[in-house]
Amino acid sequence: MSDSPPVDYGLRAVSKEGHRAVDLALDCLPTVSAGAADHDRAGSYARESHDCLARAGLMGATVPRHLGGLGVRSLRDVAAVLERIGAADASVALALHMQLSRGLSLSAGLLAAVPGGPAPADQEGPSALLRSMADGSAFVAGAVTEAGASYFTVHSTVSRTPEGAWALTGDKLMVTGAPAATHFAVRARVMTDAGPRLGGVIVRRADRGVSVGSGWDGLGMRGSGSERVRFAATPVLPWSLSVRGEWGRYDPLALPGRLRSSAGMLGIYLGLATAARHEIAGALARRQTAGDPGRWSGPLVQAELEAAAARQSTAAFLSSVDESGGIGPDDSLALSREWQLCRLQLHKSMLSLSDLAMSTVGAGAYRWASPVSRILRDCRAAQFMQPYGPAQAERFIASSHSGHDPEFLV
Repeated sequence: MSDSPPVDYGLRAVSKEGHRAVDLALDCLPTVSAGAADHDRAGSYARESHDCLARAGLMGATVPRHLGGLGVRSLRDVAAVLERIGAADASVALALHMQLSRGLSLSAGLLAAVPGGPAPADQEGPSALLRSMADGSAFVAGAVTEAGASYFTVHSTVSRTPEGAWALTGDKLMVTGAPAATHFAVRARVMTDAGPRLGGVIVRRADRGVSVGSGWDGLGMRGSGSERVRFAATPVLPWSLSVRGEWGRYDPLALPGRLRSSAGMLGIYLGLATAARHEIAGALARRQTAGDPGRWSGPLVQAELEAAAARQSTAAFLSSVDESGGIGPDDSLALSREWQLCRLQLHKSMLSLSDLAMSTVGAGAYRWASPVSRILRDCRAAQFMQPYGPAQAERFIASSHSGHDPEFLV
């Protein structure tokens, strides 16, 4: 991004832990910004940015403090961190989100069992992983997406081995951060005595049967390392196995988890909107002359209106989730509807701002190396991030508004 004027971020942290995480994110921005163009051009994973975040402690931002992390619990705080990183490089923010969301989900069970205290013996597995996440030695990439399968009909399968252990076999696409992952959190079909169930497991990259691709070449988020990952009878960490609803059927109890794990990504989208607004302001500042000070006021006002709408809707929604004190099955459908409405509005704003940045900057924005070119492509890619693409989100909103289960997702 341009050095002048300063970047104006939209989200403010709400807790002392969040403020600390935001400060650490700002410290990492020079490294993140420096590598963005090269990784975008090469489609290579932004390893030096990843390492910088790990050294700063941001990879453990959502790990409880008694396990060595920063103790961030607020989704608004998470989004504030992601906005700052995302404005510099959305690819890096996307990878960071993987770790932050896993920290929230793994921590939730521990904090519910022993609020503010050490974990009991039966929680040693997740506690050990969280400690490694906090010190930067473990990175857990989420593996959800599959070709030809929905959220509730994944084909990757966890089954018993002849020795009685659990093993995973399957093929996942677009696993962000895969080049740096030490572990994978995998959504899978679990073969139980009662039939196939939906579930999730964590596996170690170093264990047998894990194959990480090297062919990521996306339109946008090109530095995110969103590779294909295959598992062939890979051992499952026993403590990580979770079994939920019936496979192949919509389960409303899945909504709270999806919201907790993905709503923080609003910060990435807002970061892209912030970056586009910054490029517009910089271009207009360079073009203004003393003899014609009002010539470019129209585009600037339009950019301010779009940015204000994006910021207000994002802050309001995330604050409402934080203030709810927990997401239960009774309110998860309504909150998920509000989430998708906010998400679509934010996508509209970031796309409008990226288009305006392209037209304001002019011919220079058509160069691959231009930040505006990268922002534009990242905005297009961001529309299709978890959990829904644009068409799916619209159908979800229409279905959930009437109180019906959005069965079309199955």
